[in-house]
Amino acid sequence: MKKLKIFILLGILFMLIATGIAGYVWLKLQDITQKVTNVSEVIIDEFVQSEDTPVANEVPEDGMYIDSSEVTPRQKAMAETIGLDLDAVTITPEMVACGEVKLGSERISEIINGDSPGPLEAISLLGCL
Repeated sequence: MKKLKIFILLGILFMLIATGIAGYVWLKLQDITQKVTNVSEVIIDEFVQSEDTPVANEVPEDGMYIDSSEVTPRQKAMAETIGLDLDAVTITPEMVACGEVKLGSERISEIINGDSPGPLEAISLLGCL
């Protein structure tokens, strides 16, 4: 009977310690996530003014509007697949800078000039919208 009490007490102690460690790790992850979010907002603002994003520097401050009559059927299908209304989207310099960081200036320039992004490229660019 005494061994059972010791076993139960050690089990409860172990569970309390494990819960404490899990809580500590969770709080640290929340802190790190918050810091990364704040830094990423600053980084995107810096890229718009940077030489690393020449295409974004050419985009007007109020953005570019997409003329849906000039969009290829493949691009329209891609936009519909991700639930994007082409008539309501304005491409801002920040979006273009984000795309340049992810895909490179040359590829973003090709996409702006009418080339369709591939499926993996489209997934990468979703975070920039």
